[in-house]
Formats: sequence, C-alpha cells, structure tokens
Amino acid sequence: MSKPTKDNPLGLAPFEGSAIGRTSAKVGNAGQALSEVMKFDPDAWAISDTVYIVLQCDVVDVHFPSIVGEEDKRNRQHILRATDAAVVTPDIADEVQEIVNAARLKVQIGRAKAKGQDPFEGMDPSA
Repeated sequence: MSKPTKDNPLGLAPFEGSAIGRTSAKVGNAGQALSEVMKFDPDAWAISDTVYIVLQCDVVDVHFPSIVGEEDKRNRQHILRATDAAVVTPDIADEVQEIVNAARLKVQIGRAKAKGQDPFEGMDPSA
C-alpha cells in the first residue's frame, strides 16, 4: 500500500490503469466453519443474544468490478473463504466489543464525511 494522495485517496495500486475507489469483501463458508465447531462444542443462543464470532479466512481471489456511477474507478473486492471459526468467550467479549466499537466509529465518520458533514458536530469533547 502506498501513501494516500488527492488522486489516490486509498493509497492502493491501480488495476489496469483504473484507480481503486473502494474495497470490499465477500466471506464464504462462514456458517459451515462455525457449524463444524458447534458439532463438538454446542451452544444455544436466545433470539436477543449478541454473539461475537471470530473467523479465520483465506483470501482465495480478488475481483475488480467497476463502481456504478464511477466507472473510471474499481472496487477491490476480496473473496474470502472461512476455514475456521470460534465463538468469543465472555472473558474477552469486552475487548472484542471495543474493537467492534472502533470499527463502527470509523464507518460513522466515513459516512458523515461522504455527506460533507462534520462527523464530530454536537459531540462533547469532555465525554
């Protein structure tokens, strides 16, 4: 990965002359990998439960479809295959929640910026 610039805000190498305007992932086999674990380590979750799952995946392919409305740019789409899965145990669930919260905040900031909004407007800096 190279340093982001105005012409290349993601800092990713172009694909066949087209800039990379987005990255994404498709994960296959996640349910199968988790079900395999649950055969030997069964669990029962209630409908309202929140469950944290960790997946180990292999990158099996990378596609570069054009982005609708931005045909001069490509989406670097990673195709992943889950090979193993694990249910996060309660003793580390708080740490995993912090990781999820940090990722959620990045998404919220990115969405606000994409709309031309100040992502921190109305936030109390002392909180």
